[in-house]
Amino acid sequence: MDVYDPISNTILTSIEIGHDPFGVAISPDGSRVYVTNSQSNNVSVINTTNNTVIATVQVGASPSGICITPDGHWVYVSNRESNTLSVISASTNTVHATIPVQKDPLGISVSPEGNRIYVASSFKGVSVIDVATNQVITTISIGYPIGVSVSPDGKRVYATSVSESAVKVIDAATNTIMASIPVGDIPYGISVSPDGSRVYVSNELLNTVSVIDALASAVIATIPVGLRPNGISVSPDGKRVYVINSLGFSMSIIDAAANTVIEKIFFPKPVGNNLGNFVQSGLCKGEPVNFTITVLPMLSLQANSTLSVNQPISVTATGCSGGGTINWSPQGGLGSADGAVYTFSAPGSYTLSASCTLGSYTSQTSTPTTLTILPSVPIFAIASVNLISCEATDTGRRLIKFDPVYTGQTGEKIVLAIAYDNFITDQSGPYTLEVPIDQTILTFIAQQGGTTAIYNYRWLDACTQATSNQQPITTGIPSQTALVGQAYQLNLATYFVDPNKDPLRFIVSGLPDHLKLTGSIISGTLSSTESFVISVTAVNPKGLFVSTTFQLTVNEVIPPTQPFTIVSVIMNGCQNLGNNLRLVSFSNQYAGLTGEPIVLAMTNGYITTLAGPYSQTLSTDQPLLTLIANQGGATAVFNYNWLSACGSGARRAIGEISTDLQVKVLGNPVQGQQVELEIRGVVGSWVEVSLLDAQGRSNHQQRLTWLTDGERVSVPLAPALGMQLVKVQTESQSQTLKVIKGR
Repeated sequence: MDVYDPISNTILTSIEIGHDPFGVAISPDGSRVYVTNSQSNNVSVINTTNNTVIATVQVGASPSGICITPDGHWVYVSNRESNTLSVISASTNTVHATIPVQKDPLGISVSPEGNRIYVASSFKGVSVIDVATNQVITTISIGYPIGVSVSPDGKRVYATSVSESAVKVIDAATNTIMASIPVGDIPYGISVSPDGSRVYVSNELLNTVSVIDALASAVIATIPVGLRPNGISVSPDGKRVYVINSLGFSMSIIDAAANTVIEKIFFPKPVGNNLGNFVQSGLCKGEPVNFTITVLPMLSLQANSTLSVNQPISVTATGCSGGGTINWSPQGGLGSADGAVYTFSAPGSYTLSASCTLGSYTSQTSTPTTLTILPSVPIFAIASVNLISCEATDTGRRLIKFDPVYTGQTGEKIVLAIAYDNFITDQSGPYTLEVPIDQTILTFIAQQGGTTAIYNYRWLDACTQATSNQQPITTGIPSQTALVGQAYQLNLATYFVDPNKDPLRFIVSGLPDHLKLTGSIISGTLSSTESFVISVTAVNPKGLFVSTTFQLTVNEVIPPTQPFTIVSVIMNGCQNLGNNLRLVSFSNQYAGLTGEPIVLAMTNGYITTLAGPYSQTLSTDQPLLTLIANQGGATAVFNYNWLSACGSGARRAIGEISTDLQVKVLGNPVQGQQVELEIRGVVGSWVEVSLLDAQGRSNHQQRLTWLTDGERVSVPLAPALGMQLVKVQTESQSQTLKVIKGR
């Protein structure tokens, strides 16, 4: 075990402990350090005064996580293979009790009051233990949790979920999940800042740290660190975050204010996972001083939701009591205030903060909360069936050629089944089918993602009609919002479809000044606040038409109270073009707008000053699109994982994106005990191939020297069926691929 001094930035000493140290915890008074040794099945107790081991306590099999009660009396240790917790008396360094828990316990954390212990068991969820009785009182179901941490006020418990690549937020009062926050692949360690405003999560496969705004329950930054980050801990003053990179033999030091790595410390020997709190608290030994603090009212904002689809979001302010007045500061548009509740109703992206005025004093502005109301999304359905041809056969049947017309498409693959002749396909139409005339109705069953649509098609009636021309179809246009002085654009083609696939001509009425219709695009820059009802008619070449209306609300631009940034990107549509290509339509959501023009550049070379939505043809080989926006002299950068938003089922690397290293799985799913890989782009270099389980633990590892390009290697798989991870790594690149083992 190495002892690092953050003041002098040096490694002070190295302490010999047991085999394969895994978890670490420091006593509240800073006098003791406890380390779990997973292969020695014991806990090392270290005196921090002289950095020596003063006791070794035998516990269960494969001890992993560890924590200490706030009074320093009890040490709790999770025994991964014994499926138990060992309770150690800190005064005698002996095991006081053993508590059975769920299978494979890992991370462990204690509440600030010291009355609850939270244990992450990867095969079941998070178990809650009553310290007074040392009994499990409930288990909260979470997919493959590893790390767990309690907020300083004890109201929330944060747990990482490997199977969902997310952080689950647990209400400690009700022991229920109140939010799920998407982070990186295989989230491992987790730590909450001393003020409770930030949560830091190490993403083992992506070699990054996700920074979560605890109030908004949303990721606000992603920080690249070293290889395979595991343990993570925050300094007592909250200014530094320390991340252990177990594969990089290093520790990354993050500036919490700037969310950037300011230094990386390398260790001479391999480092363990360091699950737990490994940063010592500052000790105060001065004389006590009595003084009085006058505290101005501080507000806390709590939204009933941070994301909705065409539904209002209400934000409640607490902390402005005693006759105080709440001063609301909305950005991105206006809502309505009713006492301590502020409500947004129109679709848009908003930022809201507030302050409290009591007498002649006004508090500091609260931490802003970011909210998004998405426009309603059309429901997936079969709107109609376009009959292309109908021919009589020698057998008295009909040979029909047809193509279904869908609404609510997301870009995911559609599987179509017809209740006749075992017809099923995932290819796009048109389709051909020979049907007897006594089978007058064909039942179509289409599935997109988890949504199913059913349509009874009277094909024989369509065959006898003189014309197959049908009128256009619309899903309706949701209410729109725009800002004074900022460019606005709406593509009407997104909301209409012609069953005959004929081009549509659009006619609009009720457009405000400064807006015009060009083809299917309404665009322009509005000059005043007002609400408009706009009528839209779509006409096909045969003169058939459909009409709808929508409301456009123009809001005043509120001067920004925070820097210009891209807060989110909304996916409007994703169409599969084949050959690993997608036609993607998306819109940016900004904060800190001033009304100045915005210039947007993308890493695929596209540059524009239009307001969006934007349509781009992208390859699934490049799932990350970097957006760079400039407003005046301010620049904002956003890394958009468009392929994840598309919901694509394409197999892709989930590790570092490389331009040279190329790994191909030969046969997936795999039928057998081995998977064969073809590796290119690393001639003359060493290649390390590892087989990992869903929690990132290595089941197999081998290192080879590559002499020729395109060599193949066979990797033995674990006996269990289902998903396994294969990681291929060189000195500077790595890729991790999902492999499905079948029977």
